[in-house]
Amino acid sequence: MGLKSVTKYSEDMEKATPYVSESFTGLEEESLTGLEKGVHITEKSLDSKSRIIDRIKDKNSHGSDDSSTVNDPVSEFIYEKVSSLTLEEGLQILKDEVSYHDDDVNFPALTLSKIKGLIAGEGHDEDPDSYEIDVKIEAALIKYHSPYPEVRAVCDPFDDPTIPVETIRAYILGTIWVLIGSFVNMFFNQRQPTLRIQSTVIQRLLYPCGKLAERLPDWSFSFRGRRYSTNPGPWTHKEQMLATVMVIELDGLPAWLQSLSIPRKPLSGPL
Repeated sequence: MGLKSVTKYSEDMEKATPYVSESFTGLEEESLTGLEKGVHITEKSLDSKSRIIDRIKDKNSHGSDDSSTVNDPVSEFIYEKVSSLTLEEGLQILKDEVSYHDDDVNFPALTLSKIKGLIAGEGHDEDPDSYEIDVKIEAALIKYHSPYPEVRAVCDPFDDPTIPVETIRAYILGTIWVLIGSFVNMFFNQRQPTLRIQSTVIQRLLYPCGKLAERLPDWSFSFRGRRYSTNPGPWTHKEQMLATVMVIELDGLPAWLQSLSIPRKPLSGPL
């Protein structure tokens, strides 16, 4: 009796084993199928993002030639704005830009023509997804960057507030070159041949002066809870721009200088 029971139990287990094995195998295959689907969706999303960023780079003309998004924060920034825009918002931005830049001679005519075509719906029936991406990219570049490709090529659409701007050395160098340029231009204005120092020349001279100022000792002091330093670090493009704005005023002589010169000329005879 006991032997029969054991034999029957063994036979039942042998019969049950294939069933358990098939169930587990089916569950495993189903899980792997779901995993493969997840991987496929992720790869598709990454591929879509890569294609959009490549198109942004082509329009933006800024950033490295590398297709990776890590080395191009500008394209990443524009991509985030593209992702946040809806098709209706993008079309409204384009309509406002056409109204504003319709008679702008500096606005690229080819871009304006393309924007008008997007507003008219050209390409929507053939490829709705590509049409929507084009609308969003054009709208994001205009709203969050600049409508002019020349500006986009040299400027970023975001700012880094940690970069020093109004530093002591920027004001000192700007003031020194303003004094030098003003003296030379006014002193030689009444002489022949006239000698003038253009602001573009001083702008080029400012950069090596700024790089030289990086070697100054780091003397600092605090005033009203804010720390000021004579050498906050490497010479930045913001400091260069501040000093350049100061020397740009040298391009034109003051009007009172001509008013002083005219009364000294004789009232009779050839002038």
